[in-house]
Amino acid sequence: MICKKCNTENPDNAVFCFACGQRLDGKHTCPKCGNLIPEDFVFCPQCGTKVKTEPTLPEGQHKCVKCETVFEGNFCPKCGTRAQENASPQPTSREKVKIDFNLPKFLNYFGHGAALFVALLSFIFVFLAGLKLTGDDLTNAIIGSLGFTDMTKIDLYYYFGQAYEDIRATLSAAEQYSGLYETSLYLPVIFGTIVSAAMIVTVTVLFILTVIRCVNKLLGKTEKTGYKLATATFFAFLGGLIAFSSLSCAYARIVYSSSTMATSVTVKTAYNGASIAGIVLGSIFFAFMIAAMLIQRGKELIKVKSIVNLSAGALGIIFLAIVAGMLAAPPAAVSNAESGQLATIKLNFFSFISSFSLNDSSADQDMLGKLLSYASVAQFAIIALTVTTIISMALRFRNITEKRFAASLALSIANTVLAIVLLVFSLLYISNELVTATVAPAEIGVAPVIVALIFAVLDLVLSVAHKILDRAIVVSDAQDTADTSSAAEQVQE
Repeated sequence: MICKKCNTENPDNAVFCFACGQRLDGKHTCPKCGNLIPEDFVFCPQCGTKVKTEPTLPEGQHKCVKCETVFEGNFCPKCGTRAQENASPQPTSREKVKIDFNLPKFLNYFGHGAALFVALLSFIFVFLAGLKLTGDDLTNAIIGSLGFTDMTKIDLYYYFGQAYEDIRATLSAAEQYSGLYETSLYLPVIFGTIVSAAMIVTVTVLFILTVIRCVNKLLGKTEKTGYKLATATFFAFLGGLIAFSSLSCAYARIVYSSSTMATSVTVKTAYNGASIAGIVLGSIFFAFMIAAMLIQRGKELIKVKSIVNLSAGALGIIFLAIVAGMLAAPPAAVSNAESGQLATIKLNFFSFISSFSLNDSSADQDMLGKLLSYASVAQFAIIALTVTTIISMALRFRNITEKRFAASLALSIANTVLAIVLLVFSLLYISNELVTATVAPAEIGVAPVIVALIFAVLDLVLSVAHKILDRAIVVSDAQDTADTSSAAEQVQE
């Protein structure tokens, strides 16, 4: 058997040429599936892969594109076609190079990259979060007059050890104290410990889950996105800050004037630099993530259902953000005007109690017991309302970024109920005899709690309207689909 490649004579039963290794039957192997293909086949019959290419012509020869004649020179001797016309056109430096840009793939990488940064920033700054007192040189004196301990700097770790040491030192310094006084000191610290631990654990777990989901999505191992988990991580960070702030928030402004001088001093709690950095940077990357998700939806955004979800989601987020802002503010305000002095003090629910608890009067003890129970229920309502508000905001973001309606009516009802509970026990708190004996009732207010309730009710009304509109759109779409099917059946008949 003669080899077609090197013309070497081989034995009759040979499969490959012993001189060049070429298959003697002319077949070649498909590079994709390994199937043996006859010599004249251009495509593999098993997988469709192109396996035959045009042979390379010797230098100086051309193949005519019209009659496929191989020739030398500038013109085809059979049809007269110029050799230059047979050559593939070469791009010049002025020609534009076409770039194969895949927008959906880019948005997927960009959006999940932003989601990873959102989760990472929340995870980093949760360990640095805390509060600080802002003021001037009279800060420490004012703090002492309000009954505070050293609160110039409070972070999450304060409630894991230092707070309990401060209480033990305070109790050791007191010659005699009641069990109610000890309870009034420990109760807010226990609340702070629970909030701090829950904040750290929740953000950490959600961060790990977000990283796993985003990496698997970018590697193509799952179709599920990491956007929901990143949103949950960031909102857990924000909710923890609000709940933490509600335990230690305070504001004091004292204006003193006389015939010779006038002095104004303002002291208030505020988030420390790390907390603010976490909020700002997290919000920036969260906005990038939302933008990528919205662009990916494309023309879907101009549909009636999407417009309704976008509008209701955006307005609901505004209402809920106001509720959350009010929860982070001092809920109880006390104003008192004396001759030449105006004092406005806003405190959290536990701030009044410890300063009165050392009194041994049984009547005072009874009032303090009620005051402490009102404060405990009100503080629990604040923390619970913070959780439900944050979850509601997360669902509203889903309404903005996803096609389907994310139900939030049940949470809106829970928000309203908790806001009512908070207002009721706030009013019971400020109407307590011990509080009203300090200042006139007309000079006590709970304006932030009232504002929170108003916007919780507005969010509930919005949720009901959104639910009704969503059902109406679903019914309308179903009717349109039925009409279209009926018309198609009539055409076929």
